[in-house]
Amino acid sequence: MDWRAYRQKYGSFNIGRRLEQSFGSWMAHYTRFKVKDGTKVDPYTFMPHELPPEDNSLSLIDYLEKVSSD
Repeated sequence: MDWRAYRQKYGSFNIGRRLEQSFGSWMAHYTRFKVKDGTKVDPYTFMPHELPPEDNSLSLIDYLEKVSSD
């Protein structure tokens, strides 16, 4: 049971996936210094095998209501 909680918190043990995520984050960080100010650089652009997270954005009030109801 402990390993399941660890995997849900920290993600897959697949070294290839972790390398891709690290490289994508590093490239996005590096690219931010090379583009004009105000340009958004998405790290998922540099991760061809990763799916971007779904946009489930909630306002702070909606989030607190959701947490309090659980």
